[in-house]
Amino acid sequence: MCIRDSLGDIPAKFQWDTIFCKHFFTITPEKGVIHAHEDIFFEITFHPSVVGPDIRFMKVKCNIIDADPLYMNLLGKCIPQTTENIEDIKFDTIVRKQVAEKTIIKNPTPQVWRVKANISTLKDETSGYFTGPNYLEIPANGQAEYIVQYKPLTMTKNDLVPGIKDEVHEGTLFFPLPNGTAKMINLYGKAQPPQPIDKEAKFKAKKTHTYILEVQNWLKTTQRFQVTWRQEVEDQSILVNGANTIDVTGEGLKQYKLTLYALKQTQSVLIVTFKNDVTHEFLSFRIKIIVEAPETLAKIELSSVVREASSTLITIENPFDHSVELKKENLVCDNDNVTFNPLGFTINKKQEFGLEIIYRPLTVSDINSKFLIKSPELGDFTYDLHLIGLPTSTQRQLTFKTALGSEIYQQFKFINYVKKQNTYTCKIEKLGQKAPVQTNSKEKQAVQLADFTTDTATVAAPPADSYDGTEVVINIKFEPSSLSDSRALLTVSSPEGGEYQCLLQGQAFAPQPKGPFTITAKSYSIEFKNPFFESQEFTIRIDNPCFTTSAKNPVKIDAKKTLGISLTYKAQANLPNTGRMMVSTGELPPWIFYLEGE
Repeated sequence: MCIRDSLGDIPAKFQWDTIFCKHFFTITPEKGVIHAHEDIFFEITFHPSVVGPDIRFMKVKCNIIDADPLYMNLLGKCIPQTTENIEDIKFDTIVRKQVAEKTIIKNPTPQVWRVKANISTLKDETSGYFTGPNYLEIPANGQAEYIVQYKPLTMTKNDLVPGIKDEVHEGTLFFPLPNGTAKMINLYGKAQPPQPIDKEAKFKAKKTHTYILEVQNWLKTTQRFQVTWRQEVEDQSILVNGANTIDVTGEGLKQYKLTLYALKQTQSVLIVTFKNDVTHEFLSFRIKIIVEAPETLAKIELSSVVREASSTLITIENPFDHSVELKKENLVCDNDNVTFNPLGFTINKKQEFGLEIIYRPLTVSDINSKFLIKSPELGDFTYDLHLIGLPTSTQRQLTFKTALGSEIYQQFKFINYVKKQNTYTCKIEKLGQKAPVQTNSKEKQAVQLADFTTDTATVAAPPADSYDGTEVVINIKFEPSSLSDSRALLTVSSPEGGEYQCLLQGQAFAPQPKGPFTITAKSYSIEFKNPFFESQEFTIRIDNPCFTTSAKNPVKIDAKKTLGISLTYKAQANLPNTGRMMVSTGELPPWIFYLEGE
């Protein structure tokens, strides 16, 4: 121990020059300031690395600013270490993970010892890997436990990183003891590759997720890391993206952004490695990826008038290096009125494909549906559909023309788009009259309350086997009950097939003559129908007495019923064999039947 005092009036800066003796002697403090009129104590530590009876360094200089230097001679003697005072301690740990071992120092004397612990390493770059308390106090005639810690910042040689040459990290722990002996412990440390840091990332498929990793630099200098990643089990449905390098300042912490995207619900494990290509040191993260089912990708609204198509286009991307095929069964919608174009397709590698969604409402409606594209490779694409069916602004029309007492038929044709067997109900309503047409449920015949009738109250439509649907035909009869125009509304409907309407317009004109009818002496019956909706009395007149009838005037005929008028012919001299039968009622023109006798 040396003492130097400052007798001046100003502080004095000093620094020892120990370059040539630092492997044998250490002076503490090595540099500093001595304040005016104060003393400073220097501690001299002798730590020889070779045995020698006379180890000396003469005139070790202490430089003092603005003053002459001071000199000190250092002398020491190093004797061989006894075997019982040499010990080996071996450490084995994961790089950058601290581990501790202990050693016992004994004091055989009756005085308490306070011993300085000197820890050194074989290489300067591993300095600080081995640490422990600076001093150890040992009770008289007792012993004390000293804990030495090993926290390596670099790996030793291993199979995973063959570029590392150091087999072990070497150091020494030296205790100079007051009784003239010493205790030396050889320190050997093996640093294994680091274990991945466990993390978890949970997110939904079809949605980009940014995951943050905090990268810690364990060195005091800036490190540049090359970033790589791999999956423990390859899953092409998970796409990973991020920067290839990251610079982290000395002992700093920096966030690294990793972009994750999954095509479908799945689980995987991703290993992300940050490696210093110069030192071969690295750290890694083991991320357990949990991909949940995707949410709805978009809400699509489609609206159109009934039986008119409305469409929109969605884009499907194939990120793979191979083509992906989607078939009709991969396109699922819970509404039969929605179809797609095309129904099956192939998406080439690294390409996008536009799929057309087509909605053709069959009824006036406002409903919500779901559309799903199911692909084993690309995952599920889910869309919410808001489907609106608007009433049609146009109306079809059929025009009928016939004589009073006659009937005429026309066909009403419509397209059935329902993909299964479907039954439509037919209803005719006379305009201005609220009561619908009634039907005879047993015979399925329409009861005549209007001049228009259908031949059946219901019609069965076969399933539509294509997008163009199936044509259905209904026969409509017009039988006028007056000489005025008649108007009615035909409605053909079903809960699934929707409603079809057609305006029926009928024009009636005066009854047209019929015949000639051949009449003989034998009775011949001519049928006459009451065209009205109520019973009516009719008068029968024949303009040639050669023709006679058994009917007695007036003849009452029930509504819409037919009467057979029996006629016979008996020739008379000077009278022609031709004549007319006229049936009349009220002020209406008569029905004329031409007769010819034989």
